[in-house]
Amino acid sequence: MSGPVKDGGHGIKVAWTLDLELVDPAGAPAPGEPGSAAAVDIGCNNAGDGLPNTPSHGYYVGTHYENKKPTAIFGFIWHHPDAAESIPPGKYHCNHLDMGPRGHQGIITVVIRDSNWKCSASYKGTNSTSRNPLELAPTAADIEASERHGTASTPKCSPIH
Repeated sequence: MSGPVKDGGHGIKVAWTLDLELVDPAGAPAPGEPGSAAAVDIGCNNAGDGLPNTPSHGYYVGTHYENKKPTAIFGFIWHHPDAAESIPPGKYHCNHLDMGPRGHQGIITVVIRDSNWKCSASYKGTNSTSRNPLELAPTAADIEASERHGTASTPKCSPIH
């Protein structure tokens, strides 16, 4: 999950959190994963990066220019390999049999704030609704599809008083 943040040194802060919880009905199978059943996998915790008590500040993906105005792109990755396939081996501990239709069960939330505004959005699970899930910055069509399918929330912003 990645999203645009206005660039320009305005004191923007970005925090990502990962809450491990069911986002699919308990026991719902993941397409293409025989024997899977949606369940909370407490070992699939991104090696602690982004857990509620240790929010992640994400990483800088790059700058996108639209009408000559810069937009910095920040992202967060929920690493979810099996322990044996982790780099280094054992760092991540996900059980792919605990996946459901939306993949590994959890909610990624991003909160972006500056001195005037606070915005937040969330994304359910590890399975993307993007046409190309390997692209770091989703297209507008990908974002719309994710919102329509209930995978991603529509960003909500409110002024800070």
